[in-house]
Amino acid sequence: MNRLLIFISLISAGCAVKKKDPPVRPVNFTLPVIIQEIGIDTMKPYAAENITEVYPRFIGKYKFGDTIFYKDGRERGLVSREEYMWETEPIFNNDSLSSDGLEIIADYNTSVSCKFWDEGKYLYYPVYVINQTSKTKVFFGKDGHGFAIQEAAVDTSEYVSWHPIEAQGVEFCGNGSFRKKLNPGEFLMFVMAKYSGTLKTKLRIRFRIGENIFISRSFNGIIDPRQFLIDKKDWMHKELKATKGYAYHWYFYGGIPKEIDNY
Repeated sequence: MNRLLIFISLISAGCAVKKKDPPVRPVNFTLPVIIQEIGIDTMKPYAAENITEVYPRFIGKYKFGDTIFYKDGRERGLVSREEYMWETEPIFNNDSLSSDGLEIIADYNTSVSCKFWDEGKYLYYPVYVINQTSKTKVFFGKDGHGFAIQEAAVDTSEYVSWHPIEAQGVEFCGNGSFRKKLNPGEFLMFVMAKYSGTLKTKLRIRFRIGENIFISRSFNGIIDPRQFLIDKKDWMHKELKATKGYAYHWYFYGGIPKEIDNY
C-alpha cells in the first residue's frame, strides 16, 4: 500500500512539473512624461500648402512608465550591447520575430521642439509604437526614421473619409536600414509635425512596419485645408500621372489622396 501511494505521488509531481505558467502580460501603457531642456514657447507649427514629404524621426526606446528626458535629438534609450550587435546585423525579410500586435498611439496634446538638419525649430508631437503583448516584436526603419504619414478627415460625419496630408519622403540610397527589438512592456518614440491652419479636424497616423500597415486611433488636430492637394510641380504628381495613380500604394502606404480621380 505504501509503495502504491509513493508511485501515485511521483506521477502527480511529474504532471505538476509539466504545467507551464501562463505568459505574463506587461502592465498597460500610459503616456510618458517628457521633460525638455529647451522651451517650446518660441517654436511654431509648420506652414504647408500641399502634401508634404516626411521622415518621422526616431527618438529612442523606453520601458513603460519611463520619464523621457528629451534633448531635441535622438536618444540611445534602452539598448544593451547585445541588442546593438543584433540591430546592426544584415536585415532579412524572414526574421523570426514579427511585428504583429504592435500598437500606434499619438499624443497630439504634447508638444516638443525638433530641428532637422539646417531647418529652424518647429513644433512636433510624440508618436509611440508600443508592445503590450507577451512576446518580443521587431520594428524596421531606415536612416533614423520610421515610415509613417498623417491622414486627416475631410469631415467628421458618420461617413468620414480619410486622405493623406503627408507622403513618404524620397529615399536617397538603399543603405541605412535598421531594426529594433521591442520586448513586452517597451515602446519606441517618434516625432511628427504639427501644422498651422484654419481647419480643425480629426487626424490619425498610418504607420508601415515591415510589410504591415498600422493605423492609430483618431485624435483632434489642426491643418491647412490645402494640405490635401498635390503640388503639380512635384515629383509625386509626375509619378502618379505616369502610373495612372497606382503609385499611391507606396507613397501613402495605401492611403488614398483626395485628388486620386485626377490621375
